[in-house]
Amino acid sequence: MWQFRTILMVAALGLGACTGQGSPSLSSADNNFIMQAAAGGMSEVALGQMAQRYSSNPAVKQFGEHMERDHSAANQELIAIAGRKGVIPPTTLDPGRVNANRQLSMLSGTAFDQQYMIQQVQDHELQLALFRQQAQSGSDPDLKAFAAKYLPVVQAHANAAQQLLDSVSLPAAPVAPPAPRTRR
Repeated sequence: MWQFRTILMVAALGLGACTGQGSPSLSSADNNFIMQAAAGGMSEVALGQMAQRYSSNPAVKQFGEHMERDHSAANQELIAIAGRKGVIPPTTLDPGRVNANRQLSMLSGTAFDQQYMIQQVQDHELQLALFRQQAQSGSDPDLKAFAAKYLPVVQAHANAAQQLLDSVSLPAAPVAPPAPRTRR
């Protein structure tokens, strides 16, 4: 279980190779934002589709549909902005995300739901930090505006993911009250 979470965190951090091409006219932070946001958005679409296929929980399936729809729209907008800036965002998932998706696809039902929602909480927290940083400190006005526009969406996704994780997580085993002491 810890190995799976480690794989997911590595994938969420984008430590795998992001195969895209930045633009020398943008700052390295702006180029990085495009690459990381595009990779994260592409992953969310793939994972949303997976949730619709493997989940046994209607709420998780609906969340997956929502992720696919919202991230597809944001991805299209980001790709258009990137194109105007001369940036080629990644078009395939990085190896870390591919491996995490493969591991997740081996699960089904409740086990899938729990791991998918754990991953969603982690990914959206990382995306929140990425979008917040870009909205506050980005150099390119178009990318700054994009990040500011989608920051509330990412925040809503993070909140929904946490609520869903809480609902699909197994409750902790109840602790039996201590046996009454008898006097001798």
